[in-house]
Amino acid sequence: MIWACLKDHTLTPLLDAKETAKILNISERSLWTLTNNGTIPHIRFGRSIRYDPSDLARWITKQKRKSAGKPADLTVTDGAVPQPVKKSKRRRRRG
Repeated sequence: MIWACLKDHTLTPLLDAKETAKILNISERSLWTLTNNGTIPHIRFGRSIRYDPSDLARWITKQKRKSAGKPADLTVTDGAVPQPVKKSKRRRRRG
């Protein structure tokens, strides 16, 4: 497991592509495209790519559209990793 050092000198685990894609609720292919374009923050160790949860939280905040002139508030505390959103299993009825 690879760790990142936070400002208070504590370590937080870095995420691999599979974990990151699951948290962002996107495919690994879409994550790879964002990574190759330099759109999403990442750390490269040779051929291995990892994602820092705190960098992802800041990136997500920047991606949000501001409403009513207030910036969106998204913080990661105590090294907590945002959990993936569960997809709804509702089906459309065709009439």
